[in-house]
Amino acid sequence: MDIAVATPREQIAEAMNMLLVWSANIWLNSLSPVTKQDPDLLYASFESHFSSIYPKWLQEYQLWDRKMEPGERWIHLFCVERRCSRLKKVDKERTAALVRGLTPPLRMFVIQRNPKTWEDAVSAARLATEAHSIKNATVSAATTRHSDQYDQKTDNLAQQLYEQRKEIQDLTTKVSAMSSTQLSTQQISPLDKVFSGRSYRPAMLFCSKYIRSK
Repeated sequence: MDIAVATPREQIAEAMNMLLVWSANIWLNSLSPVTKQDPDLLYASFESHFSSIYPKWLQEYQLWDRKMEPGERWIHLFCVERRCSRLKKVDKERTAALVRGLTPPLRMFVIQRNPKTWEDAVSAARLATEAHSIKNATVSAATTRHSDQYDQKTDNLAQQLYEQRKEIQDLTTKVSAMSSTQLSTQQISPLDKVFSGRSYRPAMLFCSKYIRSK
């Protein structure tokens, strides 16, 4: 017994009936029964309806305006390939669109390889991307080492400045203490010296004799 194998368009039509939702499902239900039951008509209606939502001029603009962002690897390649397929671009146009959107370093590398086909351009772009990634990783590692050395030097300098400032503060405190001692010594009056220590008793005897003589 032979088993009928569904064609690709029949499979697409079956998937549409099962999976389309929201506005797409509304569109599907608005079709005539003849269109829905004929896979070729259904596929053609679907392509015609949803292609008109995005005009060709807009798709062309999105293709040629596509630029590879820093940090991207293969996203640019996939986007260009998908849009070129949608617009049915020939090999030469697909290659030009891919090279045009690369970052300047990668574009220069690919142009120097002079790719003749889409496969050549993709191969050169992949090689350029890998080389650029390795270069960036090397530069990043060197920058990190330099940054660590700079941080160590900065820490050492900060420690030296802290120690010098502490020494200056200690010296300032000692000078202030010495100045206070000298000032206190200078403020003692001659009378205080007379009545202080050994000078106290002779002074009292002198005063007693003076009072008796009076």
